[in-house]
Amino acid sequence: MTIRRLPLEGTGNFRDMGGYETEDGHLVKWQKLFRSGTLTNLTDDDLAMVSDLGLRLVCDFRREEEREESPSRLPQENGPAILNLPMGPQRDVAPLYAHLNSPDATPDDIFDAMVGIYRGFILEHTPEYKRFMEHVIGGHVPILFHCAAGKDRTGFGAALIFLALGVPMETIFEDYVLTNEFIVRNLAERFPDLESPELFHTMLDAHPEYLQASFEEIDKNYGGVEDYFLKGLGITEDHKAALREQLLER
Repeated sequence: MTIRRLPLEGTGNFRDMGGYETEDGHLVKWQKLFRSGTLTNLTDDDLAMVSDLGLRLVCDFRREEEREESPSRLPQENGPAILNLPMGPQRDVAPLYAHLNSPDATPDDIFDAMVGIYRGFILEHTPEYKRFMEHVIGGHVPILFHCAAGKDRTGFGAALIFLALGVPMETIFEDYVLTNEFIVRNLAERFPDLESPELFHTMLDAHPEYLQASFEEIDKNYGGVEDYFLKGLGITEDHKAALREQLLER
């Protein structure tokens, strides 16, 4: 039986996106699409397991400073190609980080900042997601895509793939909140000096409202998902058909 979360020691949210059923009754193939958080702490045993996946491409959504601070560990021999598509809030100007560093911030402040980030995926980062989808549609699989926690930037990328494959929206949200079972949130151990750990929990939890904010922004700016695919991402029905041909069980 294929497992969803790979039992890696160095990262807890590395998982296979296969096995989900589409609206027309097909299943997403296993061992073709993988999503994860940071890959910095992969052990040698982890690398061997990742190597066995035969990845062709690793897409990294982290900003340059994130990659420099936490460089990925990946198989070197016959390793995958790397595609950097940096996105996300800049620490020196983003409301999220201002709130995290403020003694007066509340969880509601963090929640609102996270909603703003998810709206920004549409308003600011559609070009990056277009390139990402071009590589998936172009057959660069097996593919692994990731960010820092494997929740936000990665979560929206996973939603786009699932939508193009015809996976129901309900299932997409179920996969999104699955992150809550795997992400490391033992903040007392990771950040012993934190005065307000509830702020970080609000940031790290996969709230459905966060992902919903992206879809609301799609509706507002494009009139719906189908027009976003066509006008924003440049994905036609032929592209979707090609994607389904390679990634769905027949």
